[in-house]
Amino acid sequence: MEQDTIIDHPSARSAPIVPDMTPPTAPDVVRVVTEDPPAALSIRRLDVIRGGRKVLGDISFDVPRGAIMGLVGLNGAGKTSLIKAVLGLAGEASGDIRIFGETAEDMRRRGAVACLPEHFRPPGRLRGKTYVRLMRGLEADPRDTGDALAIARSLDLDPQALERPVRTWSKGMCQKLGLAVTLAGSARLVVLDEPMSGLDPRARALLKTCLSRARLGGRTLLVCSHILADLDEIADRIAVIHDGRLLATGTTDEVRGRHATLERAFLEIIAAA
Repeated sequence: MEQDTIIDHPSARSAPIVPDMTPPTAPDVVRVVTEDPPAALSIRRLDVIRGGRKVLGDISFDVPRGAIMGLVGLNGAGKTSLIKAVLGLAGEASGDIRIFGETAEDMRRRGAVACLPEHFRPPGRLRGKTYVRLMRGLEADPRDTGDALAIARSLDLDPQALERPVRTWSKGMCQKLGLAVTLAGSARLVVLDEPMSGLDPRARALLKTCLSRARLGGRTLLVCSHILADLDEIADRIAVIHDGRLLATGTTDEVRGRHATLERAFLEIIAAA
């Protein structure tokens, strides 16, 4: 039997198996671009004139949602004028103020803003518990005042005092009542002007816990205070107002900078102005 002839030629050899390195066609990728939600409070180019004199000039800063913003400055620096502008009470004011991305007027009308003024004194003839019911717009049933009364207790306000007329109360007791009613509301932006006024050291510590708890609950707080050590402890951001101007704003760490305390940083900031 004849043997088969074997032809050894390059063209007759089996081609090597080369893996296909062509990348598979990627499926269409849909990119979803999400914008950050608007700030809780946005102030742009705010000017306030009182008595023919400009008390605030070209103020611009943001308060992020869920933050505690400390507003600091010397007496007469313009802090209260700024708060009044946010509340629509500043009189002759210009610029743009937005609350959660909408006009401040609309949001105030919808109850999105609550404020406790620096000089707070409830009507003296009312009992404390009656005042809570009136301010919360609730029925006479004391069980309906739960949140405000719970906060009052957390601030160490004597429950028995709530049964007495407010005229018999001390300044600190009235302050606790005002704080309890303000923090118990549903407002998402809470403005507090010197909230530590009249409070003893224990009540101050309890209030700082309440404010931190409110922030964790999604509230945003603008806190004006001369007690910089308290703001250093609880505030996320700081704005420094001096002679009607904004000198510094940023996170508490940024404003404190190289200084050991916020108080020392503040003094250096205004000294350089």
